[in-house]
Amino acid sequence: MPIRLSGMQSGLDTEALVSALVMGYRTKKEDYEKAQTKLSWKQDKWKSINTKITNFYSGTLASNKLTSAYNLKKATINNSSYATVSASTSAVSGTQSLKVTKLASTGYLTGGKISGSGSTKLTGSSKLSEVDGMGSKADGAAISVTANGTTSTITLSSDMTINEFVVKLKNAGLTASFDENNQRFFISSKSSGADNDFSMTAANSNGKNALGALKLQATTADTVAKDIAKYQTIAGTDKNTYITDTAKSNYDATISQYNTAIEKLKTSNTELEEKNKKLEYQKQYIENFIKDANYTDDDGDGKYNPTTVDAAKSNLSDAISKLEAKKTAGTITEDEKLELEAAKTVSETVSKDTLVLTRTASTDDDGNVTYTSDIDAMLTSATKSIASNKETIDSNNKSIAEYYTKAGVDSTNAAQVDSTNGKILLSYSDAITGNNSLATGYQAAATTQYEYAVSMVEAYNAYTAGTATDSQKELLGLSTSSSTDTTSAVRIAGSNAQIELNGAVFENTTNNFSINGLTIQATALTGNEAVTITTDTDVDGIYDTIKDMLSEYNELIKTLDTAYNAESAKGYEPLTDDEKESMSDDEVEKWETKIKDSLLRRDGTLDSVISSMKNTMLAGITIDGKTYNLSTFGISTGSYFSSGTNEKGVYHIDGDEDDSTSKGNEDKLKAAIANDSDTVIKFFSQLANNLYSTLNKKLGTSNSMSSYMSIYNDKEMATQYSEYKTKISDQETKISTWEDYYYKKFSRMESALASLNSQASSISGLFG
Repeated sequence: MPIRLSGMQSGLDTEALVSALVMGYRTKKEDYEKAQTKLSWKQDKWKSINTKITNFYSGTLASNKLTSAYNLKKATINNSSYATVSASTSAVSGTQSLKVTKLASTGYLTGGKISGSGSTKLTGSSKLSEVDGMGSKADGAAISVTANGTTSTITLSSDMTINEFVVKLKNAGLTASFDENNQRFFISSKSSGADNDFSMTAANSNGKNALGALKLQATTADTVAKDIAKYQTIAGTDKNTYITDTAKSNYDATISQYNTAIEKLKTSNTELEEKNKKLEYQKQYIENFIKDANYTDDDGDGKYNPTTVDAAKSNLSDAISKLEAKKTAGTITEDEKLELEAAKTVSETVSKDTLVLTRTASTDDDGNVTYTSDIDAMLTSATKSIASNKETIDSNNKSIAEYYTKAGVDSTNAAQVDSTNGKILLSYSDAITGNNSLATGYQAAATTQYEYAVSMVEAYNAYTAGTATDSQKELLGLSTSSSTDTTSAVRIAGSNAQIELNGAVFENTTNNFSINGLTIQATALTGNEAVTITTDTDVDGIYDTIKDMLSEYNELIKTLDTAYNAESAKGYEPLTDDEKESMSDDEVEKWETKIKDSLLRRDGTLDSVISSMKNTMLAGITIDGKTYNLSTFGISTGSYFSSGTNEKGVYHIDGDEDDSTSKGNEDKLKAAIANDSDTVIKFFSQLANNLYSTLNKKLGTSNSMSSYMSIYNDKEMATQYSEYKTKISDQETKISTWEDYYYKKFSRMESALASLNSQASSISGLFG
């Protein structure tokens, strides 16, 4: 707003006069602002009501119009010590007999107590060689683990830590931990049930020794019987076939791993060699630039000679142009492409004149002065990168050579190693024929596994026949005496749960059963005793569903009636800022609340919604030729004369303990549900459907006045709000225009008075 100085000559209060002259426009603007504010409050009021209606429509009514919302069943058991039960809507009503004959269990192996050599306490970071009785037995020890349908082999070593061994067990599909306080391993299946049980057995004699030292051997005949199955499979295979297949499989898998690693290292070398080639070109162009720039420091300012620098830039540009010409002509080689990239990189740096020409001086301890710039730093960086890349290439080549050594192949033999990509070509059959160390090693391991499996099967057969020697029992991991101590491992096999329902046997890996709409969770064995499950209509559940729907309807209808029957706010308008300043905050809040509460008073749209909903609730519903009303089920509104203005549309359920109006009456609704639930369900699902359809007619359309899912004219109100905004802006323009007009008028008057006063003063001076 401009600062105006007026009334100096006339003595008039120009601002007050102008303000009075434009008061009509200002008043009109305030009227529009108040109307806009009132409309905004009305929009907010409608949005709140619309949200409550749509929530009721799309939530409760959409659900309760389906009979499935009421088809609730309740299952009870006469002794909850054995099982817990629940029923879905598909459960059959009646009584059923239940026996729990087996509970599901998870396969567990609790290791015996171990200690370190010299009875020292072990930790997770202790090495296996430190376990008492282990020593070097861990080297070459193989343990076979079957879990989740997959068999894997864990190979131990003396340097492996206890924590690393635990990780190996977890990777094999088990749950495993080492308890440092109790010095025991705890191992189990991840899931309960016989099919999810695990086995952990030695794959060779060293593995047997390792399991013994770690106190992880099975200690019961039952668990040995489960673990022995894999040995029977091995022993039942032709020896030569098993050894060849197993050794070949392990050899091929190892060679595949080596080749994958070699391929990655070769790819890395190729990338590094290409980077070095580009860096060498870059280094060459940098050195040429420095030479062409002919740096001198005759005047001691530490700068290149600008003339020679320009010449060096020109030479670099010429080199780039020649390479670009080859690229355009299509005659450029791959090496020249790298050279072009290097030249451009150097050009980008030297094009920054201030960075290239200005060199930073540094003095060492001997007083020697060295000047450096971006181009010098670039040369140093390129030189260091080339050296670093060469070191990595040498390291990669060393690793590749180590893989060839592990595989026992000659890298210069084209029949064993591909000269182009470095991959190992030697097949298992050729490796065995050539006495390859890797292949013969796997062959020897497979032979040991087979012979160990045969000895385990022989020992088990002798044990079951009662002829096993002590050494055979020890081989099986069974104690040769009847006593056990804290050093013994305990094995519990995984088992399935089993129940009998009405004489039919059901089995599951967990204790949870889902049978014909019933969910049964077995918790204890019933023995010969049978428990009774009773399934019937869930009277309380259906009652609560109906009560919740009516409660939500009541809250909604009270909200609508309260808005429609609000007291008049005639004479109340939104306050201007000046008016608010003269009132307290509490007074302002009460004033505005009075207006907001009355915004929908006697609103035609609201009246239409209220009437439609109430009429729908009052209408009768015919079921199987008979008409029912809410009153049939003891549900009605309160007395018209005793109910409050906004309580007349509220429904009460006779016998409802939470309702002071009707709790003393006979509970007809629960009785109806218990005696004829089908009729009750049909009635209330149809009632919800009728209400849903009624509101759908109000909400489910879209036109120029209202949006889809809007019960009021939201589009029309939005347009009105924008129109008020335009009108307010127009009034502000008019106020500004007329203020300028009147100020100019008064300004010209002041000028005329000033001139007149000046002339009068002059004349007065002549006569003075």
